[in-house]
Amino acid sequence: MNGSARNRHHTVTWKDRKSPFFQIGSEIAHVFLPLMGSDCFTIYVYLASRCFKNPELEHTTLELKDATRIGASTVCRSLEILESLGLIRLIRRGGSQKSRCTLLDSEKAAEDLGAVYQQKTLSWSLPNEAKQDIKAKIEEIRQRQQGKRDQKASIFCGNQPLRVSQRNAGVSPEKRQRATRETQTGTHLNTRRRKNCRNPYL
Repeated sequence: MNGSARNRHHTVTWKDRKSPFFQIGSEIAHVFLPLMGSDCFTIYVYLASRCFKNPELEHTTLELKDATRIGASTVCRSLEILESLGLIRLIRRGGSQKSRCTLLDSEKAAEDLGAVYQQKTLSWSLPNEAKQDIKAKIEEIRQRQQGKRDQKASIFCGNQPLRVSQRNAGVSPEKRQRATRETQTGTHLNTRRRKNCRNPYL
């Protein structure tokens, strides 16, 4: 076998790499990934890759959004979930200042949640009771963040929630919608009539 053939079939190992690499523990896949989901996992992996160079990470939501292609609101929610799981520590700063993120020991975080390492299977396991409690906590974070996002969107769009008056409380939604459409149609016709009165040739 000539040299070019050997090079083509050569298996690249970490020692052959020119660029640095990083590792994440198996507990991330066994314990945390089923709990936090793919978005949190993507952000965690990105933070871990940067932590290889600088343990004290500084970032803005926009930077994480651009780097991971994940929406800004999802980035904020994911960071809070990662913090609640004990995987990162955040120092949040307002305005244009960058927040600071420190990755914590993921093995200790798994043990703090109640996970146990099985020597026979070389894997981590989390009791079902602990798993359900953590999932409920994460869902609470998601619901709260979703509520904040909806509130901001409502204020931004100028869509304040409208209350149905007690007089119309017994009217069905279909009838209210029909009445609205009829009112809009009537307004439109009145506008055209006014224009015709001003200019009889229209």
